[in-house]
Amino acid sequence: MIFLQQVLSLIDLNGISKNKLLTDIGINKNALVDWEKRNTIPSGDIVSKIADYFHVSADYLLGRTDEKEPPTPVAGDGLDEKDIRLANWFRSLPPDKKKAILTLGEAPAELDE
Repeated sequence: MIFLQQVLSLIDLNGISKNKLLTDIGINKNALVDWEKRNTIPSGDIVSKIADYFHVSADYLLGRTDEKEPPTPVAGDGLDEKDIRLANWFRSLPPDKKKAILTLGEAPAELDE
């Protein structure tokens, strides 16, 4: 399964343990084993959390592209250069820091994942 291979590869490349990944993103410690045994892919929310954690696109995890980097917002999206820099900085943070910032900033509930 491409998804699981990509995740395991990123775990190795980043020099972390499987348990660290799962703990950091708040997923059951048996999740990787379950996905492997059942030959399944987790929900979109979990795929997004893993993609954010490794700073890759969900499409990369799912084997839809070889491009690791998520798309960068462009000025034509209605964002100015400062907005783009802020979005890129936020994306580079580990999940616990993102959550802390969103909590501190009273972000909309749909962003607090």
